[in-house]
Amino acid sequence: MQTFAHGNWQLRLPDDWICEVEDAIATLYHPDGVGELAISSPPTDSAVSRDDLLFLAGEQLEQGIRPTDVELGDFRGIKLIYEDGDGNYWREWFLGSDDTLLQISYTCPVGREEKEEGMIDVILATLRKRTAG
Repeated sequence: MQTFAHGNWQLRLPDDWICEVEDAIATLYHPDGVGELAISSPPTDSAVSRDDLLFLAGEQLEQGIRPTDVELGDFRGIKLIYEDGDGNYWREWFLGSDDTLLQISYTCPVGREEKEEGMIDVILATLRKRTAG
C-alpha cells in the first residue's frame, strides 16, 4: 500500500493504483479498472457543518436522491448513490473534519460498479486529516 497525500488530507492506496492531480482535483484509478475516484478539498473559513454538506449536495438532493450518513476515517458526512441519464453510476461523498471539507466522487459505467466498489470502500476508510509539520 502507498500513502497519497494532498493538501490537508491523505489516504492509503493499493500500490498498483495511479494518482494524478490537476486543478486541485486528485484523480485516483487502477489502470485496468472501470472507473475513477476524484477528490477535491475546497477552502473553508470555519468548521464544516452538516448544513454545509447538504448545501453542496443540493442539486442531487433536489432530484430526489437521498443521502446516507457516513464516517470514513477522520471524516464524517453524507453519501449519495445514483445513476445519471448517460449510463453512468455515481457515488458521491460530501465530508468534513473540523475545517477540512472533502468532495469525493466515484463514477463508472452502469453495471460495472461491483468490480471496484469494495476497493473504493477500503481506500476511503483510510482517509485521514493531515496537519502541517
